[in-house]
Amino acid sequence: MGLIVGAFSGWIVAKFQPSHRVPIVLMFVASLCGYWLFSLLFSILKSGLVGVGIVPGHEIRSLLFLPFSFLPWVTSIVGIFWGGGLLDGREEGKA
Repeated sequence: MGLIVGAFSGWIVAKFQPSHRVPIVLMFVASLCGYWLFSLLFSILKSGLVGVGIVPGHEIRSLLFLPFSFLPWVTSIVGIFWGGGLLDGREEGKA
């Protein structure tokens, strides 16, 4: 679902400024990552590591689960790049 929503969002963002497609899509991804980082840090400060899913006494299991918890974020970012046209193999001037 994150890939589809990300692709649609990237496509919409790229359509607003087609002449500056690459910088505007990169700015959109950077702002989204900044928001995610802020919310992650706020959650850690508010409720400790339990807020991000690391339960005391089960640290090893939680660290093994951590890469899978980033999977929705990564698929959304890949979807934005894909929808914004940054993952196309073609160059803009050539068709």
